[in-house]
Amino acid sequence: HSTVGHILPLVTLAEAGIATVSVDSPEAEVGPDEVGYYVSSGGQTSMNLLLNGEIAALALGDRAFKQFSPDVQEQVTVFAETVGAPSQLVVIRPDLDPDLQAEIIRLMIELDQTDEGRTILEQMRETEKFEAMPDDVLADLEELYEVVKQTTQS
Repeated sequence: HSTVGHILPLVTLAEAGIATVSVDSPEAEVGPDEVGYYVSSGGQTSMNLLLNGEIAALALGDRAFKQFSPDVQEQVTVFAETVGAPSQLVVIRPDLDPDLQAEIIRLMIELDQTDEGRTILEQMRETEKFEAMPDDVLADLEELYEVVKQTTQS
């Protein structure tokens, strides 16, 4: 499932004390103190369901939302945002030669600066660029991972 369109919204609802229940269709009934969630086949399908009044709200990533025309965007209201999370991570094994590690990191960060690199990025789910991950982001991700574990296990 999508991190930005599924996992993070569920975590956000759980942290707000809102009970969620998976449903098989947009027409499914849920209890009065529950929010039903339906995983559609994609952002366009979800937006169609929303605009047709078949669902009350949808969750999708900022990048997916921006792909809709301004006319579509103006028909809806963004009422909440989840915490952010990196969409692509590159990890290196700890025993790799430090010079080789540094070169790999440099090449990844500079991919957006050449035509060949931009082609590679486009093939990676439309990744625009790689950046070095600051230590505070890593700590935030570890905290988020714990919240996600607790939310998805309940």
